[in-house]
Amino acid sequence: MHLCLCSARALSRIHLFRDCSRWLLPVSLSLGIGAALVRDLFGYWVHRLQHSSRWLWAQHEFHHSEEHMNVTTTWRHHWLEIPIQMLFVTAPLQLLFGLRPMTLAMAILIFQVPSYFIHLNSRIRFGALGMVFACPQTHRIHHSVEARHIDKNFAGFFTFWDVIFGTYYHPAKDEWPETGLASGKTVRSLPYALFMPFITWASMLNHTSLHAASNAADYRSTGQRP
Repeated sequence: MHLCLCSARALSRIHLFRDCSRWLLPVSLSLGIGAALVRDLFGYWVHRLQHSSRWLWAQHEFHHSEEHMNVTTTWRHHWLEIPIQMLFVTAPLQLLFGLRPMTLAMAILIFQVPSYFIHLNSRIRFGALGMVFACPQTHRIHHSVEARHIDKNFAGFFTFWDVIFGTYYHPAKDEWPETGLASGKTVRSLPYALFMPFITWASMLNHTSLHAASNAADYRSTGQRP
C-alpha cells in the first residue's frame, strides 16, 4: 500500500513537471522579450539625455569621435559611461525583473550582441524594417556629421522607440554619411581620450565663471541685472 502511494505521488510530480515545462519556454521567451524592450527603452532615454545635456555629452562624445566606424566602435566609450549605464539601465532592469547576478551578467552580454552588429562597417540595410530594428545603416545615421542627422536614431535595438518619440530618421537606399564629430574635434592620443571629459568640463566651468564675472561687472557698472 505504501509503495502504491509513493508511486502515485511520483507520477503526480512527473505530470506536474510536464505541465510546468510546457509553459516554461513561452514564459521564458516572454520575460526575455519584455526585458529586452525595457532595457532598450531605458537605454534610449539615457542615450538621448547624453546628447541633450552638455555635461553628459562631454563623456559621450568620445564614442562619436570615431571617423571610421566599425565593430570596435562598440567598445569605444569613456569609462565614465559605465556607472551611468549601471545606474540608469542595469539597476532598473534588475529591480523590475529580479534577475540573479549570473542571469543579469548573461543578459548584459546578450544585449551587447546587437551593438556589435549596428556598428559594423558594412552596407547592411533593413529597408522598411529599419523602423522596427536597428541596423548598420540606421545607426550610421546616428553617428553622421551631417546636420540633418544630428540627434536621430538613438535606439540600440528597437528603432520603433525613435519612431514613437519622434527621433527616427529613415535613410535613403544609398545614404551612407561620413561619421565623426560635427564640431570637427578629433581624438589622436590615449591620454587625451582618457581626460577628454575632464578637459571639456574644465573649459565649461571656466566659461561659466567668466560669463558670471562679466555679468557681475555689467551689473556693477549699469545697475541692471543680466
